[in-house]
Amino acid sequence: MQYDFSGQFIEACDCFQLCPCWVDDDPDEGHCVGLVAWLIERGEIGGVEVDGRKVVAVTVHGGGRRTSPARTVVHLEPRLPPGQKSVLTWAFGTPAAGRTDPLAGLMRVTGDIAVVVDDERITIDTLSEPWTVTVGDGASAPVRATGEGLRFDGGPDPLTVDHSALHHELGIGEPAQAQRTTDLRLTVPALAGGTLEVRARSGMRGSFTYSSS
Repeated sequence: MQYDFSGQFIEACDCFQLCPCWVDDDPDEGHCVGLVAWLIERGEIGGVEVDGRKVVAVTVHGGGRRTSPARTVVHLEPRLPPGQKSVLTWAFGTPAAGRTDPLAGLMRVTGDIAVVVDDERITIDTLSEPWTVTVGDGASAPVRATGEGLRFDGGPDPLTVDHSALHHELGIGEPAQAQRTTDLRLTVPALAGGTLEVRARSGMRGSFTYSSS
């Protein structure tokens, strides 16, 4: 299937300061629970326009992200047109085995897809600070993350990371901005260890592009 789409992503997990996966090392506590949220700003997948669509993947893994088995629940928006649901499920929920396209790299770090669900509203605000990622509504939302830029020099710009171990897999073509996830709450029963509530942990944000051409 041909595709060309781009937008903004947010990554948040329970590691401290800067997740070691970005430098191809093991997680701080020997395992990692977190999310990647994608806000697709423009593009097509399989000839279907996906402008404005949102996807959130919650993943649990031990060891380094690129070398250890992972298990993931993928959240799509509810009530998507059938064509959009089909191509987004293919893009974010199809196993990597036998694939050589750019999204196959993402699927290798996503690992085993436990389930793809589309029963909760998704909100991704990448422009504000603090930024927010929410799946569901209110206090009972199963996925909620907020954060802000990670700054060390008192200036306005966050620490940036380029040419990291995950730049290829996440389709990042420019430096990503390190973040401090001020609040991360996950309640994902389909994942062993998928229940979490932590504060002041790792995060990353930036732009992404995936193109099969």
